[in-house]
Parts: sequence; structure tokens; C-alpha cells
Amino acid sequence: MTNKTPRLILRKHTYYIRVALPRWAWHLTKKKEIRYSLATKDYYTALTKLRIESVKIDLYFNFLKRLDMEIKGNKILLTDEELDKVLTYRLRIIDDFIDNNFRQIKQKKITFDDLGLFASKSLQEYNEKTYDPNVPDETTTNADDLDFIRYKIQTLLFDYFDWLADRPNATISLNKFVEEIHQNRGIFFQLTENEENSKHPAQMLNFYHDLLEIEDWAKKRLSSKLDKLRVLIDNPKISHLKYAMERQKHEELAMTPTTKTKWQDVYEDMIRPAKHSKNINISHLKTKFQCLETIFELIDKPYVEQINFDDCKKVNKLIYLVPKKWKERYPNQRLLDVLLPEDDTSNQAISASSIKKYITIFQEFLRYCRTQQLINADMSDILTKPIVNKHKNVWQPFEADELKKIFNPKTYFKRRRNNDNHKYWIPLISLYSGARLNEICQLRINDFKCEKNIDYFCITNDGEKQSVKNFASERRVPIHPILKKLGLMEQVKFAKQQKQDRVFYSLKYTEKNKYAGSMSNAFRYYLDHTVEIKNPKKVFHSFRHTARTRFINNNVSEETVNILCGWEGVGAGAKNYLHREKVDIKKLYKSMEKLKYPEIENLLL
Repeated sequence: MTNKTPRLILRKHTYYIRVALPRWAWHLTKKKEIRYSLATKDYYTALTKLRIESVKIDLYFNFLKRLDMEIKGNKILLTDEELDKVLTYRLRIIDDFIDNNFRQIKQKKITFDDLGLFASKSLQEYNEKTYDPNVPDETTTNADDLDFIRYKIQTLLFDYFDWLADRPNATISLNKFVEEIHQNRGIFFQLTENEENSKHPAQMLNFYHDLLEIEDWAKKRLSSKLDKLRVLIDNPKISHLKYAMERQKHEELAMTPTTKTKWQDVYEDMIRPAKHSKNINISHLKTKFQCLETIFELIDKPYVEQINFDDCKKVNKLIYLVPKKWKERYPNQRLLDVLLPEDDTSNQAISASSIKKYITIFQEFLRYCRTQQLINADMSDILTKPIVNKHKNVWQPFEADELKKIFNPKTYFKRRRNNDNHKYWIPLISLYSGARLNEICQLRINDFKCEKNIDYFCITNDGEKQSVKNFASERRVPIHPILKKLGLMEQVKFAKQQKQDRVFYSLKYTEKNKYAGSMSNAFRYYLDHTVEIKNPKKVFHSFRHTARTRFINNNVSEETVNILCGWEGVGAGAKNYLHREKVDIKKLYKSMEKLKYPEIENLLL
């Protein structure tokens, strides 16, 4: 497979990248190729890493071209443009030095001698470094002065290259490149004209004179009162370079802000009002956090201020490659390392509906960041959502013959003495009320009440570990006469006698599935293996669809069905003006009586 990708090689079950270096670079790198491990045995992971590393290496070659350096033997002759960049770098060093030592400079503990490139202190250090006791002391010659100047300028150039190597956008090979220059003493130039370098003396002399003007400006600035921060520069070129330096620092500050806010902290601020709202499901907030966690794994940035438009484009592309349940399957790995290949056909990626949910939550997060002025632009519109078939995952109601199979006395769950009999009661309660699975599983004894001689139970989140889906889920549900005939109230009484808090007290609570986990699994097994209803769209939640359909078929108004089953309803009237707790319980009971299943009542009673 690696023949199609010449830069990718396999050695001892591990993939490596191998790139041939251009001939002109051999004397710098001391090698003809770059080769290093990609730290993976997986071919598709290696391809992904190869693309990333290849871009870095290609950027390195472009960097050399962009600098426009002419390489001849061990000489590198810099262009005027690049020498201007070195001057800008020197201005930056001076500016940073003054900023970092402001107080000491005002107290005159630091002087120009500590900063000047050609200052007497620097010359003394050079003489101590180059002193040879075997050579008799003589009067300093012009040649000695030139050697000192060459040394200081060459040191400045080395420092400049080191600074470039440490920049955030530096290429991976630049450090090695600089090291080789240091080892070979590869940069030199002449300050006087000779045959060897006759084309470039004026360039370097101009560079030297520009440096002297910068040093003179620095000396004036340090010797003046620092409250007068503006010291004029006569040379328009140096003035322009100083402006370029200030603009460069300003842009870097915008790219790497001093204030860095972790996305988790921003999320906590965003949901704080919701956490104190009675009608918000805490599990919904945890789901939001998990979605954002996946998004930021893709972005690979911890701070909100670092997010940019390219990150959003990256999310648009990579979100489709996220494996299902990736945190469970790869607990100790980064998401970027376990993404599926783009041509994957294994159907292991998260669904379109999940992707839509992730993008929607991330858009909400970005808009909040924008309102809090943590980011400077609204990037949410860049994110794109997949088109989802709304009817693809809709559960289906049970048919009459399927209800007969489910509630066949020979196969259906049996009632036992001294037991909460949750497997027997929970499907029946859902069938004869339309209630959700966990709404039934979490019922407390105190949730069963009586009003106007009508027995009912309350769906609420008032109790410990109780939850509801939304505000419409909180409701009163009259107990169906069939359930009363079957003995539901006696089961509630039994739980009370056992001094239990919940009716179905044997069910255990988990963070993921709350009280519904074991019952959901038991009923799924019952459908698949006992009564052999293997339609994936027929699940416990199908009871809710079945109840709604029967209500409508028996002429119960949709508004009343919404009240009984806990749906919000459509329109401002249903959402804002309907006070469900004020609806007469007798009216609700009359509607509940219309919920009938004649095909199974003879099986139950």
C-alpha cells in the first residue's frame, strides 16, 4: 500500500515518513533525507499523520524560498528585506527590555551599557572572551574593531534565527537548520569591499549604519525620563520599522491574548441560570457538556479566545469521522488519533442526528462567547448541519396482535407476593397512561394522591433523583380503571407497608439511565427473545405512541392528550397560557377512561 505514497515507509511494523532533501540543502543538514517515526502501526492513521507532517516539511522549504537566501558553500547572503526584519527584531529587543525593566531604569540601576549592542560593556565581554595570553598586548587596531562589529552583528543574526525558530508558526525543521548554521558558522559578510564579496559591501554597511541609529535611539530613550515614552527617530526608515514592530506585537497580542478562559469555565457560566431553574433536566446539561467536549477535542485548543474561523471549518470536516462512543472505546486516547478514515464504510461514525445536535450546541456556545466578548466575531454561521430524516428514528406504536403477544398471560411477567413486581406493572402503567419509562420507575409513594374521589399520580422532579424532560412533563395522571382493577393501589399500599420511599423500590439508580436501565433491558430482551417482536422501531417507548394513537382515535382532544401525556403542544396558547395544574381532575379522568384496548382486556382481567 505504501507504493502509492513514496514518503511513507514501513519498518518493523511501524510507519515512518521519509522525505528527500534538495541538493542545495545537503551542506546545511549534513544528510540527504529526513526520516522519523510516525508512532503508529495503523496504515490509515499513518496516512493522516503523513499529510500533516508533509505540510510542515513543505512549509519549511517554502520558508527558505520566502527568505530568499542565496546559499553558496557556507555563505548565506541576506536580502535587504530580510535585513530589515533583523532591524525590526532589534527594535523589538530594545522595546521589550525597556518594558521588562522599567522600574530599574527609572532608578538608574540599569543603563544603556546593559542593552547596547556595541556598548563598552559588550566590548569588554568580547575582549575577555577573545583574549589570548600568548599574544602580546598591542594598541587596538581597526581590524580588531571590525572583528568586534562582525561578531556582534553575527550574534544578532544568530539570535534572530533562534527567535524565528521559537515562533508559534515555526516549521519543524527550522531548529535543526539554525543548529547547523551555528555549528558551521555559516553566516558571514564583509564590512569593506573586496574581490570575494564586491557586490554586497554597500548593503552591509547600510545595515550597520541603520543599527547604529537604532542604538543611538535606544540610548536616548534610556537616558531620558521614561514618562516621555516617545523619543523621535530622525531616520524615516527606522521610524517605519519601529511602527512595523509595534503593529507586529499588537497582532500577536490579539492572537495570544493575555486573558485565557478555559471553555469548561465558560460553559459553567452559560448554564448557571439553567442549573437553578426547576424545569431544566440536569442530564440534558451533562449531554451538552459531553458534546462540547467532543468538539474541543477536534479543535485541540483549551481556551475560548483561541477559537477562529479555521477551527469551525475543521469541525465541519472532522465531525463526520468521529467514532460512535469514542470515549468508551478509546478511553486513553485523543480523539484526533482515533478518527475514522474519510473513505470508511463500516458505519461506525456517529449518526447525522448526533452531528446535528453537536453542531447546534456548539453554535449556542459560540453565540454566548460572542455576547460575553470572549471572541470578536460570530463564527456560528460557518458551522453546517447535516440534513436529517426526521422520520428515520421515530418509534412505532404496537399493533393489536403485538399487544396480545406482549400481554399473553403465559409469557408475560408474573406477580409475586412480597415483591414490588416492577416488571409486571411498569409496561401496564405506560400502556394505560402514555407515561415515559423513567417517569414511572421513579414514582414515589407520596406521588399517589386523591382529589375529588379521583386517584392519580404526579409526575414531578420534586423528589431526590427525580427528573422530568421539560416543563410540560410535570403533570397529574388519573389512574386508569383497568389498573385499579388489577390492583395497582394495593401495590402502592404494599410498598408503604415495607416503609419504602418509592413504589418500585428494587430499581437501582445510575447517572446514565437513572431508574430505567434494568427495566429497559429486561423489556428489550422480552420483546426479542420471548415474544419475538424484533422490529427495531418497536421498543418500550412504543407504549407512549400507542396510547396517543388510541386517545385520538377515541375522540380525546389533542390538547387534553398533551396534558395527560406531558407534551408541550404547539403555539403560544399551549405553552404560555395553559395552566395544567388548574385543569379539573374529573375532566382528565373522563378522558383517561376513553383509553381502551378491548383486544387484551380479557387477557388481563
